[in-house]
Amino acid sequence: MAKSSTWDLFKKTDIPSSLVLSEDTIKKYLSEAKTVVDLGCGFGKNTLLLAHYFTHVIGIDISQNSIHYAKQCVAKERLKNVAFQIDDVELLQTISTNSADGVVAIALFTTLAHKNPIKELAIQLNTFETMNRILKLNGIIILQDFLLNPRTKLYKERYRKGLAQGYRFGTFFVERDNSSYLAHHFNGSKKLNELIEMANLTGFIVIKEKQSKALSRSGNSVNEVFLVLKKNTQIDKETMVYSQKKQLLIQKLLTFKSSLNKLSAALE
Repeated sequence: MAKSSTWDLFKKTDIPSSLVLSEDTIKKYLSEAKTVVDLGCGFGKNTLLLAHYFTHVIGIDISQNSIHYAKQCVAKERLKNVAFQIDDVELLQTISTNSADGVVAIALFTTLAHKNPIKELAIQLNTFETMNRILKLNGIIILQDFLLNPRTKLYKERYRKGLAQGYRFGTFFVERDNSSYLAHHFNGSKKLNELIEMANLTGFIVIKEKQSKALSRSGNSVNEVFLVLKKNTQIDKETMVYSQKKQLLIQKLLTFKSSLNKLSAALE
């Protein structure tokens, strides 16, 4: 099957920047998968890439505009193994339990930002719970996300503007013709530790973890966190024991965020 050439449907300035999902990563970690879900798929570039490797690919995004343009790409390519759904990643009502072999979450957690850090952590944990529900046992998550880039002019200005608007350091509002959202870039090793603790609580083990320099889709050199997780337990989030553990973890993770205030002061 020929590689997709539909990205020229959109002006480059209209495409939200993201991180690059490599074909080597797909081949290495999802080689046994048949059904893969692309969470926070946006305009569907990664979804269309995944379609060349798997029997069934589902792109999920909460943005009606993004899903509309993603469906245009699928129509142009005449792909029969791709579906797009408008859905909330905290709920994923359109995806059945234990139905997916893999989940791809590229720059997803960046867009799960909230002005209230307690609410933000709760949203992220809810998303991990939902990924646990839809994945089969031994299912794989590939997670890539933005870390802080305070020395990069573009992002430094965005962080300054976010602070002026009352957001904490690393949080900023993105406004485009076809998508508007609150975004947050995470604090290095602290966020990696947070993600791992969330993953462990919600039934996943870590296969691969790293922080590194990477290229964004728009060609900027950025700091990236990369995680590969495997589901080894089906959790029951309704139990009292799990609920207590979840609340304790949220309180613990809140203590990790104090260093952001120091970084904020350094920029002023």
